[in-house]
Amino acid sequence: MTADRRETGDFSAGLSMPWKIFRSRTAIEGRPRPEHIRLYPTNRCNAACSFCAIRKWTRGEEIPTPELMELVRHFHRLGTRAITVSGGGEPTLHPGFDALLDLAGELDIQLGLITNGLLWSDAPKKLPANGRLVWARMSVVDSESGNYDVGRLRRFSRNLSETAVGCYATITSRSSVDTIRALADLAEELPNVTHFKLGEDTVSGAGEKMSELADLLKPGHGKVIVHRHEGAVRGAKRCLVSLVRPVAAADGYVYPCCSMELEDLGQVRPDRFRMTRWRDFGADTGCFDGSICPKCIWDRYNRVLAALCAPMEHERFF
Repeated sequence: MTADRRETGDFSAGLSMPWKIFRSRTAIEGRPRPEHIRLYPTNRCNAACSFCAIRKWTRGEEIPTPELMELVRHFHRLGTRAITVSGGGEPTLHPGFDALLDLAGELDIQLGLITNGLLWSDAPKKLPANGRLVWARMSVVDSESGNYDVGRLRRFSRNLSETAVGCYATITSRSSVDTIRALADLAEELPNVTHFKLGEDTVSGAGEKMSELADLLKPGHGKVIVHRHEGAVRGAKRCLVSLVRPVAAADGYVYPCCSMELEDLGQVRPDRFRMTRWRDFGADTGCFDGSICPKCIWDRYNRVLAALCAPMEHERFF
C-alpha cells in the first residue's frame, strides 16, 4: 500500500506527524544532532512582498562566501546531511551560491532551495543547479493583483527539469482566485512539480480565503496542500528541534527554528531567539528554551524527539 505523500509530511514537515524523524540518526542513536539545518546566506531580496513576515529584518546582512564555506563544513562535522537554503532574503542573490552547490556535492550534503524564482525562471540556459538540488520550491511573490506571471512556474520547472519542484503561494484575504487556480492547474500538468502549497498569511491571517480556495481546488487537484497554522501551541521548554534542525542565519547567529517570525510578525527579529554564534554551536550546545514561544508548530516533533532520546526499559520489545 502506498501512503499519501502529503499525509506523510514529504512536502510539509512542520504540520504533519514527524515520520521522517524515525529514519534519522538521532532516532537510531537517541542523541540529537543537527542533521538538517536551514541556512539563510543573505537577507538581500529582489522582491517586495506585501505579506512578508520578516520585512523589517536588516536587509544588508549577508554571510561572506569564505565564511559560508566554513559554516557548512562546521555543521557537516556535527552530522548535517541536508540543508534547506532559504532566507532571510533571496538566497540565489548570494555571490557564493554556486560554490555552495560545489561544496555540498563534495561533502555529500543534500540541498533543498526556497526561492522566489525571479532569477531562475527566466534563465536563458540550463542552470548549474539543475540536478544538484534534491528539490526547489518557488514562492509566488504576488498572489493578490491578478497580474502574476503564472507561466513563471512552467519556465522554472523547465530550467530545473532534473529537480523536484514545488510551488508555494501565501494566501491573503485579497488573493486572486484566478491566479491561484491557474497555478494549481499548471502544477497538475507539469511532471516534475510535486506539489502546490497554499500557506495562510502569518501577518494578517486569511482563514476564510483559505477555506474558499481549499473547497474550490479539492476536486481535480491532487498536488494541492493546504498549510495552516491552526496546530500552533506554546513552545516546549526543552526544544529538541533547536538541536536537530536549527537555523543558521545571515547575521551569523543560530536560531531554534524557521518559525520564529510567528512571535513578532513583520518586526525586527528578536535577539531573545538567538542560541549562539554558528562557530560556537556544537555537541555540547543546550536546548533552546521554547517556553518563550507562544506559537510553536513543532510540538509533535519535540514530543517524539523527547521520547526517542529518553532512556527506555525493555526497549527491544517494541
